[in-house]
Amino acid sequence: AALPPPPPPSAAPAPEPSSSPTFGLGSSGGGTGSSAKPSLVLGGKGGARAAEAPTDDESSADLAPAADKLTADRKKNVAEAVAKSKLEDAAAAAARGDTAREVSLALEVLATNPTGGARLDALTRACNGLQRLGDYERADPYCDALLMEYPSSVAASRLAKDRGMQQRVPAKPSKAKKAAPAEAAPAQAY
Repeated sequence: AALPPPPPPSAAPAPEPSSSPTFGLGSSGGGTGSSAKPSLVLGGKGGARAAEAPTDDESSADLAPAADKLTADRKKNVAEAVAKSKLEDAAAAAARGDTAREVSLALEVLATNPTGGARLDALTRACNGLQRLGDYERADPYCDALLMEYPSSVAASRLAKDRGMQQRVPAKPSKAKKAAPAEAAPAQAY
């Protein structure tokens, strides 16, 4: 077998081969001034410089947005877990027939501005629960939001069907309008 050609002569001695690479910090400037940035050195003495390590000021400035995002992501994950837990408790309350507790938990979840399925579930529970309690005035904003935000959901379809079949007491006419004669008004079911 032929041996590889010898390396060209250089001023620095060649590093001794080792069984595993070593990692260390070196300085990029070669001088001893305090402005030199440390650099990551591979292979011990005379190894190739892989990357410059940031100074303390640079690293903290670069990490601040990442830390803020991580904190925001953790807060979001915690909020989603809390919402999920409360919605599970609301489902259990509904199964027990405790509508007031179901509504209370749904409203707590909605106060945290949930998104996606958690919002759909909370809106549905608030709307339906308040209607079962007979509090139609408080139910309306949640029912309206359900219809507008999730129009193709099963809950919105059921609500729209129920609203179409249900006749409500109309709002009182304003003073500017004259009330229609009683004979022309449709009969109202109570």
